[in-house]
Amino acid sequence: MQDEQDNIGAGCFQPKMARTTKVERTPIQVFPGSATVPVASAGVSPADSARRPSPPLEQHAPRDAKDPGGKIPLRLLLLISALPFFLCHLALSSSAQTPPQTGNRFLFIINTSSAMRRMTNGIQQAVLGLLNSGMDGQMRDGDTFGIWTYDDQLHTGFPMQVWSSQNRTAILQTVSNSLALPLYQNKPHLEKVLPAARDLIEQSRVITLIFISDGSETMEGTGFDQDINDLHKEFGNEMRAGNIPFVTALAARDGKFFDYRVRTPSSASLPPTADFFKAAGTNALPSAAAASLRRRSSWCSAAASLRSSSQPK
Repeated sequence: MQDEQDNIGAGCFQPKMARTTKVERTPIQVFPGSATVPVASAGVSPADSARRPSPPLEQHAPRDAKDPGGKIPLRLLLLISALPFFLCHLALSSSAQTPPQTGNRFLFIINTSSAMRRMTNGIQQAVLGLLNSGMDGQMRDGDTFGIWTYDDQLHTGFPMQVWSSQNRTAILQTVSNSLALPLYQNKPHLEKVLPAARDLIEQSRVITLIFISDGSETMEGTGFDQDINDLHKEFGNEMRAGNIPFVTALAARDGKFFDYRVRTPSSASLPPTADFFKAAGTNALPSAAAASLRRRSSWCSAAASLRSSSQPK
């Protein structure tokens, strides 16, 4: 009995030892690709967990779908930062490679539609006559000229020619052979020519465009549209009846037309442009009053020339 009491008393003051349980730790992953962390599966007391420090977890920032690494490569950053300087250098190099215009420019724009087939002699007379006269005295050695033709499309295959008085005969022969190539077909579409012509005008310091046509289309965007279209309309029937083409010349400087001529092949003339390449003091554009007088004078001389040329002989 005494022994049983002793055992009871001892049991009251001594804590009962808990039955130990074997702990199995199962490794798991916190994030895909991270280090494994051992975690107790069962029977771990809070005190035991506190004494056992947990390994630090890797922090993963959300990754962009286009950038698996989540960071922009250093090479790409350097390339992006250098891009403005590269573009600036390229622009300066391009402008430095484009020499300023030092000579006059002339461009024939010839209607080669089916309606112009009867006017081939007049076309030859106009082009070769102007070239043989040195573009009415405006062309000098080193100046350039070209030929565009159009029907329902614009054709610019004729290579630019550099004028040389010593090679006059060879140049004229080259041009004569080129004028024999067009087929004279389809309908004319001047509206497909004018945008390209405007671009060329903007790129040229001085240029003269020589349109050779039957006058059936409407001229637009020249500043002299009404005058030119009125002349084409007034004398168009007589000119077409005589198989005579119009030779309409427009001179431009710094992207703007400043003078024009409307003539026949036998009386073709061009606005004066050669003086623009002399001293700076002679390059001023005419005043508004002078331009108005010149415009009226151009119309009157054009009408008189067309009237005398279109009348039957």
